[in-house]
Amino acid sequence: MAQQVRTGKTSQVGASSRRGVPAPAVSATEQSSGVRGAVALPVGSLLCALVLTIVLPSLLLWWWLISGLIIAWAVLSGPIKRGRREAAGERERRAGIAEAERHRQLASLDVMTGTEFENHVANLCLRDGLEIVQSGGGAGDLGADVIANLPDGRRVVIQCKRYRASGSVSGPEMQQFLGTVRAEHGADVALFVTTARRFTQQATDLAGRHRVYLIQRDRLAFWNNGTPLPSLLSSWEHDRTRGGY
Repeated sequence: MAQQVRTGKTSQVGASSRRGVPAPAVSATEQSSGVRGAVALPVGSLLCALVLTIVLPSLLLWWWLISGLIIAWAVLSGPIKRGRREAAGERERRAGIAEAERHRQLASLDVMTGTEFENHVANLCLRDGLEIVQSGGGAGDLGADVIANLPDGRRVVIQCKRYRASGSVSGPEMQQFLGTVRAEHGADVALFVTTARRFTQQATDLAGRHRVYLIQRDRLAFWNNGTPLPSLLSSWEHDRTRGGY
């Protein structure tokens, strides 16, 4: 009998729930989570589609382009480098031929007397537009074998030494020239010219300290072959600033 009463009460409670008792409410957090989940699925699908249709093909395209450039450079770099080496070798060959020709033309200077060489230097000055004041020094020339004026009016005083190619101009010779070149001759430009290949270190140091322009055999070859004297003086200044003469 008690079971029937309890069963009846349970049935009444269930019936009352079905008839009007409200179900438990769903929270706002649970609702927003559901909305985000519903939205995230299409957005994720869209991003995957963009990656597959746009980003991935673009990356593949760039990969092919970069690979193609690397392959092209690997194929072409060999001939390019070889061409550059050949061009550099040809320039060196032509420079060597030109230098040999310049020095071959100096052979005629090597057989000159001292006076003939001084006159030849004076003629080179005339060729380059200088006005000759004195040429062909002698026992009383006080170190001035050629005196000339540049087009801009500066006075050039030149000492000439016709030495063998293997010879050199010494320090005492440079000291002797320095003693008179400005004090006696009023030089604006002091110039020492020789057929020898070198000036000694002492002579070079003196020239550097007292601004004497040096023209040894190599520069003389250029001057003799047509390079104007002002260009040679500029070359000397350039070498002087770099520590050489």
